[in-house]
Amino acid sequence: MKTVKVIWITALFIIAGAMAASAGSEINDLTFINKSGEPALVKLVGPSRRVVPVPDGQSRQVQIASGTYCIYVRYGDQGHYRYTRGETFIIQEVTGGYVAARLTLHGVVNGNYAVESSSEAEFDGI
Repeated sequence: MKTVKVIWITALFIIAGAMAASAGSEINDLTFINKSGEPALVKLVGPSRRVVPVPDGQSRQVQIASGTYCIYVRYGDQGHYRYTRGETFIIQEVTGGYVAARLTLHGVVNGNYAVESSSEAEFDGI
């Protein structure tokens, strides 16, 4: 029997049984879905660090370890960039399973994942 738990972060977190989780292993899936209207470059900062280009209208999936994360995103084309920093979020270790999380990149008024403006210096410095 599979256990399903839903948590909103502009996405669903699905916990599915089937795979034994071991500390530090990168068995969790995180999918970035870009609905921003422009290309995005995502920097994932946490136990598993990733730099993920996500073209507009497409998605990209990465495997990550459990832990606390933050994303920094550069939107736009060369010479016309804008930068954001998301709030921290947690991918919790699941005994006997893994987390499959989806995070949608787009601005939503009263959304459930807070972002702030960032800068090129901050984005480049991480």
